[in-house]
Amino acid sequence: MFEASAIGGLRQFAPEAIAASLDTLKQLAQSGAPAPARAILVISGLGEGALYEADRETLWHAFEVPIFEQRHGADGALLAWECEAHEGLHIVEENAIFEQCSQGVLVTSLTDRRHPVIRVTAAFTGGLQPERCGCGRSGVRITGAAVPQDGARAGSDRRSISVS
Repeated sequence: MFEASAIGGLRQFAPEAIAASLDTLKQLAQSGAPAPARAILVISGLGEGALYEADRETLWHAFEVPIFEQRHGADGALLAWECEAHEGLHIVEENAIFEQCSQGVLVTSLTDRRHPVIRVTAAFTGGLQPERCGCGRSGVRITGAAVPQDGARAGSDRRSISVS
């Protein structure tokens, strides 16, 4: 939870960017925290749902800077990130393998040796897009990320990730 008393320090620091969970960023937006100079990074794990357009709008109206999403593994390693084209999340191929299956998106972490994540279903659904992104980068991207319609985790018959 964000401490409202920390807003003074945030104003004095005048950050270029703020990176935090969606819940923390929403608390900052409601508290009248100062906007960063350049960007907001929404940090989430694989066990969390998608960043909805309504959440982006809330953050945009509060801070008026670009919003970017990142997905991290349980060990904190960056697994996927959103670029300035906002056409999905670029997969960091040396850190993770993402696979499409009928249950959703499966993830294998290549960095977390302490708590291995091997072919577990992410809490969001989406597609894997191999075509070049609008930003010019090649490689596979996660596109159309969403939470399953019934609100349940994708692939409930498989192991699910619980990332804190």
